Amino acid sequence: MTTPPPDQELEQSTRLMVFAVVSSVLMVIAIGIIIYVLGMFVTQLNRRPEPMPFNILNRPLPTVDRAAQLFPDRLPPFQRTRFTGTLPNFAAEYAAGNDVIRIRGSQAVSLAAAQGQVFIVADQLGLANRAQLLEPAKLDGAYYYTVSQAEALLVYSRQRWFFEIRATSEAALAAFMSAFPY
Repeated sequence: MTTPPPDQELEQSTRLMVFAVVSSVLMVIAIGIIIYVLGMFVTQLNRRPEPMPFNILNRPLPTVDRAAQLFPDRLPPFQRTRFTGTLPNFAAEYAAGNDVIRIRGSQAVSLAAAQGQVFIVADQLGLANRAQLLEPAKLDGAYYYTVSQAEALLVYSRQRWFFEIRATSEAALAAFMSAFPY
């Protein structure tokens, strides 16, 4: 057996070294990607879901025959100032001092139609305005909640019921939602 000439031996060694370095770099990159993906997965598993605003999932569903029954004259500290409509399409307004609450809603023909109303409002406002992403509330509804300097907005559906509630401030919305049963 003959030994290869020194030039050829050096060339083979260089190729082997390049192969080893490139393989090592690729292996480090692959391991880094795997660690990153696993980290993202673990982070998602440990992430606690945002609580539903104003505990809307645990509120009772309306059992009324007329839309006017949804909105009593007073929901302390708020006084109803306006009401129009029927179950398929209603609107109401409440006031307490400088705080004004405007409500519109409906008893939709289906759960999907009620959820669709939430999506329509969220789409009209656009992604840039979303303070909280639209999320399904289990299987019976959806919600969209955002607060700006001009108003606080809560839009939600529960089964076939859809409510859009606009308030002059987040504090006013919180006060109203503590009195509003649905």
